[in-house]
Formats: sequence, C-alpha cells, structure tokens
Amino acid sequence: MKALLIAIAIFWTAPLMAIEADEEAALTLVNQARQMAGLKNLRWHPKLGQAAAGHSRYLAQRGKVGHEQVYGTEGFTGELPADRAIQATYASRMVWENITAGPTSLDQAVVVLMSAIYHRFGFLRLDADQLGYASMSNEKQAYWVFLMGNQAVEERCLDPREEKPGEYYQGLCRGKDKVSAEDVDFAKNALIKSQPKSILWPPKGSRFVPPAFFDEIPNPMPGFEVTGYPISIQLNPGYYPEPELIRFELFRSGEFQPLRTQLLTERRDPHQKFAPGQFALFPFERLDWGESYRVEARFVSRGEKLEFNWHFSVKKGPKPLYHLQGEGEDYWQRSGDTHYYYLPPTSKLQSIPELTWEGPEGMKVEMEQWDKNTLKLKITGKSCDLLKVRFLELRGFLVRVQPEVESEKCD
Repeated sequence: MKALLIAIAIFWTAPLMAIEADEEAALTLVNQARQMAGLKNLRWHPKLGQAAAGHSRYLAQRGKVGHEQVYGTEGFTGELPADRAIQATYASRMVWENITAGPTSLDQAVVVLMSAIYHRFGFLRLDADQLGYASMSNEKQAYWVFLMGNQAVEERCLDPREEKPGEYYQGLCRGKDKVSAEDVDFAKNALIKSQPKSILWPPKGSRFVPPAFFDEIPNPMPGFEVTGYPISIQLNPGYYPEPELIRFELFRSGEFQPLRTQLLTERRDPHQKFAPGQFALFPFERLDWGESYRVEARFVSRGEKLEFNWHFSVKKGPKPLYHLQGEGEDYWQRSGDTHYYYLPPTSKLQSIPELTWEGPEGMKVEMEQWDKNTLKLKITGKSCDLLKVRFLELRGFLVRVQPEVESEKCD
C-alpha cells in the first residue's frame, strides 16, 4: 500500500535556487489586475526589488512565511518591510509588502494573492505607484515577495530643503530625522484623488474568476478552510470619506434569492486590517465552475447615493470532472488518461484529508491535489485493474481501468 499526503512539507536546510526575476513580467501581471480595476499602473523600482530579493532569500532559507525577520539570524536584512527598504537605500519607510509561498509560477502567485482579501487590497492600493519583486525557492516550494511604495513620498524624503514649521513625521525618511506631515499627506492624497472613485473586484464582466478562497495569514474567515471567492468594493476616501453600507449581496444570475455570505468591513474585520471604505463578501460555499453571478450593492456617503450592479463568471472547471460523495462510488478511467475528482467541502470536512490508495502490482498511479477539494488522477494499468482510494477510515471511492474492447467484461 502507498500513501499520498496532501500537505506542504517545509525543509529549511534545503539548497536555494533563485527564480529569474522578470521585472517586466511582474509589473505586467500586477498592473493587469490594477488596470482591470481601473487603477493606475505601478512602476518598477530597483531598490524595492533589492529589498524584496533579500526577504525572499531569507524566507526560503528558513522554509517559513512571514513579514518579520529576526535580528542576528543568517540573511537578516531588516526586521520589517520598512527596515528592509531602508537597508536597500530606498528613501522612505512608507512601503507595503505582499508575500506568498507555494505557487510554482509568477502568474499563479498573483492569482493566489488576488484571491486573498488582505493581499488583494495590498495590490489595489490607491496610494501605491512603485513595485519591487523577487522570488526564491528551496527544494520544496517557492517564495514570492512584492514590495510597493509611493514615488511622491520617496521624492519628498530625498528633498534636501529645510523643513517648514508645523507637524512632522519622524523616522519616515532615510537619513532624515523628520519630514513635513503636510507635504507627505499631500503627496499621498494627490495620488489617491487621481484614482477611480470606486474599485470593484472581480471586475465587471470577468469570465475567469476562481471558484474559491483557501489560504491567507491571518485568516479573514476564522474556522473556514474554504469559502467562495470573495467579492470586494473599495470606495475612494478622496471622494467618499464616510460611506455607509445599505446592502451588499451576491446572487446567481437569473435568481433573486441572495447567497449566504459573510460581510467584512472596517468594523467587522476580525483582524482589523480593513481601512474605511473597504468592504468584502465571503460566500459560505464555493462558487460553481462555469456559473455566472450578479452583485448588488448600495451605499450612502454624505447624502450621495451610490449603487453598484455587475456580473461576473467563474472559470470553467477541469475535464472530465466527477463529483464525489466518498461513499464507495465506482468510476471508469482509461489507462493513461487524466481525470479530476471533486469532493464538495462540508462543515465537517472542508478539504481533502490525507489519502491512501491501493492497487494491483504494476499499476502506475499519479495523484496530486489540484485544489483543496479536487484531485487530479492519472492511472496506467491493465484492463479492469482496480484502484481503491480512501480518505477516511470508512470513506473513499473506486476507479477501474476501462477495457479497450467494449465486449471485455470485468469481474
């Protein structure tokens, strides 16, 4: 008997390998998301890239994910993202970091981060217009680091003129004790005011939206391993400083009963990371592959009524796809073919647990987790060979190798 463990193992003594830092590709992917939301593009900044490179190496060396480094440990480049930016000689401590571990490609890393609500808001910041990026992998997985900044604030920190009287930010700028708070706030607010009045995600008319949200640290939905893909609205504080939410609902297209969702706002965010004007809906259940959905939302801001109504579609699932119950179902699969098996999440079993499988000698089994609820399975064997898959003591399913000749019968 062989076992397949569906989990991520971390080996922090593994050799490291730098992933080619394709600045243009990173900018393109992040800016594609921002463009879809109507936001201005980010521009590459080499010093932010240097800071990101140091942190990606640090994470890969230790096999851990986080924004902090420990002073005195090998590869230390700064305790926090702002410290690492300053160490890389970036002029300002006003930076924002997005990180993820596990994705095998740059585009997958961006998709994962856009599925995670706190990191999505990071990429869709109204006050960011610079980007640095780097990635590093160990034997087991890759670590992706994106660091964003604000050009006008950086330039203000580099300005050698004497500070005018008034309120100051202390410790914000590299090599400067203080900088005018009025100037810094003006620089930030000018960029914010130049951005769209509202940012909707998924964007109107999107056709390739993922069906689910799985992982984020911290978890915005404590107690849930899997939810539907979160829907978000950001109202630009430069135009709507005090928005009041009236309704925010998600529907299947053509239906009038809203789906069961959890609303997160600045006041209802369990980790208090939402800013004013940020709102998100988490469907309690995964969205359906290939299905279309409708969002309806209404706000009031200082007497002005705001209404949003838009549609999007979830991407189509892999094929052929079978919906499992885990009650001993019997499936047929041709030798050498790849099939997908989906186990819908429940409150008791939100993701596929550790699996074991058993088959006849000579059968080749290639099984991997396509997502937390879906298995990708390729088997190679003789006609009528039987594969038994178990994921709990009394639950599982069967897969038989389909005979090449229709008249051939299996016992």
